[in-house]
Amino acid sequence: MVHILKKDLLVNKSYLWLILAFLAAFYIMNFPTQIIFFMIAFGVLVNTFYYDEKSKADIYYVSLPIKRSNLVLFRYLFFFLFSLCLALVMLVVDYGLREIFSDYIKTERLNWVYIVGVVVMFLLFTSTLLPFLYKFGLMKGMAYCGLFLLIIIGSIMMSESLVGFLSDLALKILSINPILMPLSIGLLFILVSGFISVFIYEKKDLG
Repeated sequence: MVHILKKDLLVNKSYLWLILAFLAAFYIMNFPTQIIFFMIAFGVLVNTFYYDEKSKADIYYVSLPIKRSNLVLFRYLFFFLFSLCLALVMLVVDYGLREIFSDYIKTERLNWVYIVGVVVMFLLFTSTLLPFLYKFGLMKGMAYCGLFLLIIIGSIMMSESLVGFLSDLALKILSINPILMPLSIGLLFILVSGFISVFIYEKKDLG
């Protein structure tokens, strides 16, 4: 397990160093912090699957004495742990850069509630995308997932009553606990998505 998680991290080492080199510039140019977070996290997700497809890693993985279900769950665990670590790093970086470049950075300062919201949004997006990637591969998976999200979001936006209902529901959830409740929902989506991806990957022909 540890070796698989370590491999996914090493695959993204060059990308993460590149992002780190430009992170201060993103802040000074007043990129919204949620955009910076999504850019880093989504880049790691895409890079991980791209490397696997390019190196045909699936064929190697299934030759190991590890269940396919565990391979999928380890990947989910990697993205979950990475998003949490990224959130903590960005809280520290956000504080440090604002102290150094306070005259230039005008975006809203990060706090726990704000960063949890960003993490949950990424978990929801990831839980939607991963089953498509396991089913169709990287490029087709992103295209089909994008189409799926457009249909869902478009259908919701066409119904004012549904938009109002979802808005009220979100406010009620946040009023209970603005940190634990959204994080619990994100974890629930990840678990459901994980079971779907496991089912897909176990039936997939990798020969």
